[in-house]
Amino acid sequence: MEINKTASGNIKLNRSEVFKIKDENRIYNGPDQSWYKKGFQRLAGCGPTSCSNIIWYLSQTREEYKGLCPYDGTTLEGFLTLMEDVWKYVTPGLMGLNKIEKFEKGVVEFGEKKGFHLCCDLLKIPEKDEMDEEKIKEAFDFIEYALKRDLPVAFLNLHNGNLHNLESWHWVTIYESDREHGFVSILDQSRLEEIDLRHWLRNTSKGGGFVTVY
Repeated sequence: MEINKTASGNIKLNRSEVFKIKDENRIYNGPDQSWYKKGFQRLAGCGPTSCSNIIWYLSQTREEYKGLCPYDGTTLEGFLTLMEDVWKYVTPGLMGLNKIEKFEKGVVEFGEKKGFHLCCDLLKIPEKDEMDEEKIKEAFDFIEYALKRDLPVAFLNLHNGNLHNLESWHWVTIYESDREHGFVSILDQSRLEEIDLRHWLRNTSKGGGFVTVY
């Protein structure tokens, strides 16, 4: 598979345009958990929303995953139907979806229900850990290994490390890595954001982790 590198040497998904969602005259950059109909879903739905991003991307870019998403994810209505379906398996509890293992369990169950064998790679970031350069390298290695295989990465952060453009206790979807500057690009609440992942790794007090689905 050809690796998609930008002019600056960043590594990104081959078809990030897949995340464009249309609703009448508006185009969104990925879904927003506020689309859910119930209050608790809107409050705690970032995990299943990020998972829906990944399910949709796999269904549109992998021949072996055609049929994984039977809905039209190019429209808000169709994507919300996917989000509601994913919620049944990637289901937040009272503390939200606060462990990467819960995300993995839900993804596998969703795949089985649809007749597909889905697997996950996990990288846990412990709370209050001393993130030296080797551990920071491990995180970027994990993310870039996924992106080189044209796989989005689900990112859980339980404390935002005081980043102004990243919510705590939150899941987002990584679609591009800029290792040289320590940044990653994410889909978050229908927005495109660039966050300082190196800063997060050094300053988060509660950790989190990363999940790749394939």
